[in-house]
Amino acid sequence: MVKKDNRTNYAIGTRAAIYARFSCDKQRDESIEDQLYACRKYAEKRGYTITAEYCDRAFSGRSDERPRFLEMIEDAERKGLLSSDSVIIEP
Repeated sequence: MVKKDNRTNYAIGTRAAIYARFSCDKQRDESIEDQLYACRKYAEKRGYTITAEYCDRAFSGRSDERPRFLEMIEDAERKGLLSSDSVIIEP
């Protein structure tokens, strides 16, 4: 059973990985940093522990042939979901 904070109803001690991506050369590297910041704040607000961060730059989301995305999947298979309970993305 998952323990929840009575005030927020968020799971306590949840471990999470972050995945960030932008799709074309015309976007800025800051786009990734902005996504990471938003995801970190989301995790912090909920008391989640970040166990890993995966970032793909200039890779389309139409395909899963993205190096860090594939590494995240491999880690999940090998380590049991990255030693995490969830993956955070910024939509």
